[in-house]
Amino acid sequence: MNTFAKLDAWLGNKTSRPTGQRGTRVRRIEGGIAVQYHNTDVVTHYADGTIVLNTDKYNTPTTRSRINQYQSVIHTFSHKGLMRWSHGGGYNAEARLFTDGLTIKADGTVCGYVDNEAELQAERKKVRVFADQFAKAWSEGNVGAVSNGDCFFCLMCDVATGKPMPGGDHLMSHIEESYFVPSLLRNAMMEVPTSAAHKSAVFSTMAGQPNSWCAMRDGWVKDTAKVLRRYITRQAGLGEAR
Repeated sequence: MNTFAKLDAWLGNKTSRPTGQRGTRVRRIEGGIAVQYHNTDVVTHYADGTIVLNTDKYNTPTTRSRINQYQSVIHTFSHKGLMRWSHGGGYNAEARLFTDGLTIKADGTVCGYVDNEAELQAERKKVRVFADQFAKAWSEGNVGAVSNGDCFFCLMCDVATGKPMPGGDHLMSHIEESYFVPSLLRNAMMEVPTSAAHKSAVFSTMAGQPNSWCAMRDGWVKDTAKVLRRYITRQAGLGEAR
């Protein structure tokens, strides 16, 4: 099901239908048919043959797999932490950076992407340095509990989902200011998968009430930096952190 005609035939008279894959369904939208993975239309086919691709900043193996499965013009993959595409099966001289909104025209022409790797890698380096410094500040007891005096934007959550509001530009401003915001660390710990022991150590230290897990604090510094790095990198649309 990698063309408009095939998807249209598969849907029949239905407006939406699950594919049987986790979190994936095909649905009709105005002028086209979209393959939706969770809340993102990752592949949208239009009747004129145009295809639009989107990840909503989720450069994950499953997102790339859905994009590759439901269109056959290009292949997407990850290389050096950034999502890329080519007409082949992997990294080659033709490979380009993937940009949300990338459009494939009916004649196979690909447009709507930006080749700004040097800029992205420089921003990713800033995130790595900031995450390491933030984790060190936490381990030294210099990141307190979340409070009403915290960064207002970082405190905000989506009413429907309870998740932190997306704000890549805002997070990058904290990096420029070297501002170690408690609510930023809280948001990262809640969004990025990590162990219950790690969460307990982080939050008890922030509250000024270290528990038994904090005896392993030195070991948690690297894990805390990784959580921050993964969270900020995705929120800022800078690919995936390693």
